[in-house]
Amino acid sequence: MLARLIELWKEPLPKDLERIPARVFGDSPEPHAAFMSVRHWPRGERMRRGFRLSFKILFPIMLALIPLGVLEPFAFMIWGSIAYGIILFIAGPMLFAKYYGEEYSFFAVETPCPRCQAPGPLRPYVSTRLEPEVTVLCGACGQTSKARPEIADSKPESETKPE
Repeated sequence: MLARLIELWKEPLPKDLERIPARVFGDSPEPHAAFMSVRHWPRGERMRRGFRLSFKILFPIMLALIPLGVLEPFAFMIWGSIAYGIILFIAGPMLFAKYYGEEYSFFAVETPCPRCQAPGPLRPYVSTRLEPEVTVLCGACGQTSKARPEIADSKPESETKPE
């Protein structure tokens, strides 16, 4: 039952992913050719995504605090108010800003693992934000590798700002 709840809670992959060429660096000095699955988030979608993902992280934390209020309701009125205030007014805006600032996201790097040669996509390690160099994780061996998009500036030409 818990596995089913986790599956329902997971974020589905977007349907309109772009594939861009990339290089994956492992133990060998020679990089492996790969493709990254990337998604551009327009402003409105970034806002909805920021609220949704922040809610998915903070709501279980807030629910976990409620049973503690049953044990000592009067003390919970004080420390519970402080805890909920920190969650809603500090952690919430920080998480929203993190997800709202993610204009380009990558979801997978399609290549065999450069360390163990296991087939399958490499997933983002910590952050899904598309940067000049990202860390990816092999699901088979658990080792991390670095991946770099081959496009120097991954934004389309129409969205780049002239210098």
